[in-house]
Amino acid sequence: IFTWRSHMFSAITSNFAWSEPSALASLHDRPWTSIRMARTARKQGMRQTSLLLLNRMTDARSMNVSDAYLKLREQVLAYNNSENELERTGGLNLINTTNLSYFDVSQMSELFRLKAIFLSSLRRTSKSNQAYCHSVQICPAH
Repeated sequence: IFTWRSHMFSAITSNFAWSEPSALASLHDRPWTSIRMARTARKQGMRQTSLLLLNRMTDARSMNVSDAYLKLREQVLAYNNSENELERTGGLNLINTTNLSYFDVSQMSELFRLKAIFLSSLRRTSKSNQAYCHSVQICPAH
């Protein structure tokens, strides 16, 4: 079903090629569909498929902030499920190199929580505790 939706959105996009990308974003929910497919793949243990689906979403100009956050979160969670320490380090680097100024406080808090999980899995407990504390300080309700 998700593949069919993606095909339909491609047809819409090709028929409205004369329009601006931001206007096309309001016509369909392709980012949501791709993120949802990636989430389902990740939860089914198909981590590589999840990352492939997320990496296909390269047009950040037509993606709103909440979709960009959900994409980043799914990428980070996919790296977190890895048994490979190098890939977990890559997930941590993904969080560290992200410009957090675009996200609201609950989204930033979640990213710091995920950072703490990565640091904990890499046995960096002191930095992990700092990240957890920072997460709670940013948004105590999260």
